[in-house]
Amino acid sequence: MADKATKQSVIIKKINKAGHAHHGGTRKITYVDFVTTMIASFSLFLLLSLMIQEQIEGVSNYFVPTIASTSTTGSGDI
Repeated sequence: MADKATKQSVIIKKINKAGHAHHGGTRKITYVDFVTTMIASFSLFLLLSLMIQEQIEGVSNYFVPTIASTSTTGSGDI
């Protein structure tokens, strides 16, 4: 009986390692950005092809600067 009292139980601790690492996460994001850019480009080209000449001139006139600064300094010669 003395032998049973002096024995200690053995505890085995198992550590579960994490699963597999991610596979090409950066590539997937880059691919999604590329596909989004391509869809946006094709949508823009489609819309431009459906516009009439007057609408195209209106859009281009929107981006033309109407006021040109004659100042050569950033402060405007204050």
